Amino acid sequence: MSAAGQTEGFNGFHVCLMRKYTVIEERYIGKKVVVRTYSAGNFFGELVTYDSRTGTIVLKNSRRMHRWFTDKGCSLSEIATYGTVYEKSRINTPIPEMIIAEVIELIPATEEAIQNLENAPIYQPQ
Repeated sequence: MSAAGQTEGFNGFHVCLMRKYTVIEERYIGKKVVVRTYSAGNFFGELVTYDSRTGTIVLKNSRRMHRWFTDKGCSLSEIATYGTVYEKSRINTPIPEMIIAEVIELIPATEEAIQNLENAPIYQPQ
């Protein structure tokens, strides 16, 4: 057993025994991600901070995906890989920075998805 403050490897991640949270929190910092939450919906943006103990993140240039559709699959994983079909989706106005609680999934976005989601038209109700 290691002393407090030392790290032990586990499946490629290092766990800090003193702080009792994983370095996985830092894995996606500064990257564009697709986020699923428990009750606030789905988002796309650049991850600024992530606290795995509380499930709270800060996203920069965040866009809420009120409704999303993909013709390349059926899950949020495809949105993070390919982006969305604009005509069947509702992507909201970019927000410079926001705090999002109850995060249950962070998916790194591919370059294709980033281009698609950043250029998605802002949904306007008819």
